[in-house]
Amino acid sequence: MERGILLDYLTERKVEIMDIMTSLFDQDEVTRRVIIEHERKAAKKAEKEGKKQRTLEIAKSMKAKGISSTIIAQCTGLTLEQIEKL
Repeated sequence: MERGILLDYLTERKVEIMDIMTSLFDQDEVTRRVIIEHERKAAKKAEKEGKKQRTLEIAKSMKAKGISSTIIAQCTGLTLEQIEKL
């Protein structure tokens, strides 16, 4: 509009154009929030999986040192079945 390009067209449809621009910016915000939420969930899942793997490593180490499965279960929260599979 400042350069006079399509001035009449843009002036006549100013409300419509503003609605479109607002909608586009709103959609960008929605998209941004969806991406952030997806990344947050992925990070939480990765953290949970990391903790699980670390617990299994600790249990394996304890088992290798001859610690009883019952004590390993009490310390790690794993079931006796999970410990026996290690």
